[in-house]
Amino acid sequence: YIAAILGPRFKDLNFEPEKLELIKNELKCRIKETKNIYSTIS
Repeated sequence: YIAAILGPRFKDLNFEPEKLELIKNELKCRIKETKNIYSTIS
């Protein structure tokens, strides 16, 4: 699921701490966006 959200880039990442932080931040943003979209639909 997470890989699907991040797309092809996900496979290319080396898991360095800084990159993990970036991924976490990006996921938080996308999850917020997704929740907003779903609450708008329903």
